[in-house]
Amino acid sequence: MRCNEDADDPHEQHKKNRLSGLGKTDLMHPSLHTGKDNIEADIILPQTMPSVLEVIDAWRSKQVSGTTLMRGLVSYREWLLLLSEAAVSETLASNSPPRLRYNVGADGKKRLPIFSGEEALKAYTDDSHVGQHLLKTQGTWLFKLPFQELDEIWIDPAQPEAIFYGKEHFERLREFAAAIEIEEDLTQLRQGKSSEGACVRVRSYPAYRIVVNRLGNRLMMAPDQKGRTLAAVFTSEDACDVFLEEAGKQGSTQLEPLIYAGKDLFELLSRMDLTGIVFNCSGPPAPVAFAAAFSQVILEA
Repeated sequence: MRCNEDADDPHEQHKKNRLSGLGKTDLMHPSLHTGKDNIEADIILPQTMPSVLEVIDAWRSKQVSGTTLMRGLVSYREWLLLLSEAAVSETLASNSPPRLRYNVGADGKKRLPIFSGEEALKAYTDDSHVGQHLLKTQGTWLFKLPFQELDEIWIDPAQPEAIFYGKEHFERLREFAAAIEIEEDLTQLRQGKSSEGACVRVRSYPAYRIVVNRLGNRLMMAPDQKGRTLAAVFTSEDACDVFLEEAGKQGSTQLEPLIYAGKDLFELLSRMDLTGIVFNCSGPPAPVAFAAAFSQVILEA
């Protein structure tokens, strides 16, 4: 990244440089950059992300796991929800988040219907829904809601095989929502177009994972053809599990995943002799890599 000579705050520009690399060193984003500065690494990027309907169809045909389905649903950015006229008026008057409309079944269970698109909505609605308003929102907002009053979330309920999540799944959905938001912050930081507070959010995230080899109490590194010391860090349990599975296939044993709060993690990494850090080196989200100085940038934010 070239320094902007017109920057008003040299300290801020210096921080931006450190986010993507150390001055003019060649630690670029392994396998994520194109062009002459690309550095090859053993990081395989996923193909184009499937649509939410493709993920649902793949799950129904048992091609993907329930965990993959959950990540796909939480990642989706165009959920539709029904709101009543009264809820809209209340929201406008109080400037508060809208109250979501749920159904009460004959069994007494409260179910929130959500829709992946207009087609799924039309299949569900009828004349009794006149006067309803629609809210379009992203999964990371929706699935972080507390849902204290609900018993189930009902996805595309008019479909032949509607998907239900009960109370036992709500916490897992919230964890995915928090992880995906941090993944988005990391990607935007790497691209130099992060929103305000991204570094603080990255530092405050409570559920990073690393993997250590119990035999030598060593931190496992991301695979790299050049043998560089790239710390492997994971934002979610499923990303860590993919790494553990791949490491196991290559003969690694005695591996133990550990959960770290952001501040503790970056303090640990800042004390290590690293070339860089790779988040989610094995997927399922796209890997994101930084120079080692990223830890100090986050701690100082």
